Amino acid sequence: GSEVVKLHPWYPWVMAELELSRGCDKGDAPCSFCTEGTSMKIEERPISDVLDEIRALYNFGIRAFRFGRCSNILTYQGTTFDNKRKPNADALRDLYSQAREACPQLMTLHTDNANPRTIVDFPDAAAEAIEIISKYNTEGDVLSFGIENLHPFVRNINNLKVNFDEALFAVKVVNEIGGWRPTPRSLPKLLPGLNFLVGLAGDSNESLKLHAEFLARILEEGLMLRRINIRKPMLFENTPLKVLIDKYPSRIKENHYKKWKEWVRSQIDQPLLKRLAPLGCIIKNLRIEEKVGNLSFGRQLATYPLLVGVVDDTLPLGTVIDAAVTDYGRRSLTAVPFPLDLNSCPPGSLTAIPGIGKARASRIISQRPFASFEKLKEAIDEEEVAEGLKIFTAL
Repeated sequence: GSEVVKLHPWYPWVMAELELSRGCDKGDAPCSFCTEGTSMKIEERPISDVLDEIRALYNFGIRAFRFGRCSNILTYQGTTFDNKRKPNADALRDLYSQAREACPQLMTLHTDNANPRTIVDFPDAAAEAIEIISKYNTEGDVLSFGIENLHPFVRNINNLKVNFDEALFAVKVVNEIGGWRPTPRSLPKLLPGLNFLVGLAGDSNESLKLHAEFLARILEEGLMLRRINIRKPMLFENTPLKVLIDKYPSRIKENHYKKWKEWVRSQIDQPLLKRLAPLGCIIKNLRIEEKVGNLSFGRQLATYPLLVGVVDDTLPLGTVIDAAVTDYGRRSLTAVPFPLDLNSCPPGSLTAIPGIGKARASRIISQRPFASFEKLKEAIDEEEVAEGLKIFTAL
């Protein structure tokens, strides 16, 4: 049935999610809100089946894959030790390395969820698993951590995974092992993504304060996150939360929730985004999906792809380009096409670059074409500004 991908309206610009498992490796003690651990025991597809699917999709033109539908990628094909699932490095090595071999022109290989508890319980085995993933994946990948709530009381009654110190430890481990960049201007290979749930049984403003301390600590210690998700829980039948929420109702008011969420978006997201994708960072393979004013918005085929506003209104929809970061929104990036052709780019692309205002942009436009960087320097009155512009061009 793999040929069905050819019917996708954006074919071959399609990301195939490959199901690795069903159920939850937490066994008989699922998190209170989650349906995954209540309906079935964990079952996993053999590596050979997953590879067969990859090959079939690849033969029909798919170049982007995501290992998904897995509650914890770190324990895929894992072993049981002391009633806990332990990572199986050999299985992950086989899965990832053979996926690479099957797809020589692979563009994206990303993943989904990981349980930070596994890193706490099996630090050495988890470190090896993370090292394997970050060796064979493609840049910009994320391990989604279900932190949910770090308050001791809320964590206890909702049967959540890690406390404050354990969550910080897991974030540090992934940063240390997966936070490297294939090139100086690439996105990091593999970073944590944090999921928070506001409104679980027993939740209160004390939880919001604790989470603010946790995120501030991440900033203070120079750590990186790929993204932060903030959600409210949904009540499903047959989950413990359905009963717990009546006994221990959440005391968080809507205005407190909105205020805390606004604080995260305004005070945490942008500094972390600057750390993740510094000025001049190259975001590869952006597909232009929408145009607003002089911005052409694009995203990669990726797990939680970054939204990038490219300052160039001449780009046709569907164009796939590389872009270099020039500025930051709250959860998005501003960029210019890379390499920027100074001899033909629109004025807006020039003024999007730090240090190039309207006057300098007009001077550059009036004196182009430039045959060399030296000629460009003559058109700009400050050498430091010219050097800053150089990283965005092919000169």
